Amino acid sequence: MFPAKITSTGSGFPNGVTEYTYADGNVSREVFTPADPGRPSNTRLFQYDDKPNPFYGKVIFGVFAQTFSKNNAVDPSRRLIYDANGFLVREEPSSGNTGPLNERDYKYETY
Repeated sequence: MFPAKITSTGSGFPNGVTEYTYADGNVSREVFTPADPGRPSNTRLFQYDDKPNPFYGKVIFGVFAQTFSKNNAVDPSRRLIYDANGFLVREEPSSGNTGPLNERDYKYETY
């Protein structure tokens, strides 16, 4: 079971409420409403591939929508590369990307 709403207070993160809407086992919509009424709300919409998300159910560096989604969020500024089993093995900027240019390689445990 994953949360529909998280309230953040204290220091370290912006104070406010984040609400999640789910579809097909993934976060489809995330709305952050700041505690400060003078600040605007922020809404993010997500689309997904059909491959398993390596971060599903794992809190690594905080709570993010990808933590609650069974598949990988797709973004036109990023290219996702998979192995023959459908696991994400590389994430890199797509051509024409003017945003973050970092690349990530994923290695998995073998059993």
